[in-house]
Amino acid sequence: MTALRIPVTAALTAVLFLGLCSCSDMSRSGDGSCFHFTSFTGRSGRHAAFTVDMSDSTCAYSIDIVARMSRRHAPGTLPLEVTVVSPEGHRASETVSLPSDLNSLRHYTARSEDRRIRIAESAGSYDVSWRYRDGIVPGEKGDWLVCISAPDTLEGLSGIGISVSGTPVKQ
Repeated sequence: MTALRIPVTAALTAVLFLGLCSCSDMSRSGDGSCFHFTSFTGRSGRHAAFTVDMSDSTCAYSIDIVARMSRRHAPGTLPLEVTVVSPEGHRASETVSLPSDLNSLRHYTARSEDRRIRIAESAGSYDVSWRYRDGIVPGEKGDWLVCISAPDTLEGLSGIGISVSGTPVKQ
């Protein structure tokens, strides 16, 4: 399998999560979105793979990466490797570093009307959702493989997920 050398932002914007659910599947979910999550508790490795249906090219999607962090061991920055493999075997990947310090996130979300970062807290952990891409329109139809990996040595990450919401594109 040959790695594509397209500008990573363009490749992942056009491909990544492009239809984790097809537009018709999302409309059946009630709020127009779908969510996938993998817990790392009791597992070795910090890797999650999601098969995504991108057979509906009539939607534009907003994609969020979601992580569950331990309050006691959360890193200040969450480094992730995001890899996408198309139905035809084309591969694109990028490394992203997302802010994950709870106090910094609280400060940012309290002072900003920007909804690209959201947090939800519980007793021993907190969930962070980062807007990853907006306005994505599928290019290639079929099932895509989306893999998200964090370093195995990273402490404080107990799960990773993706959330996708779609709206029909005006023709």
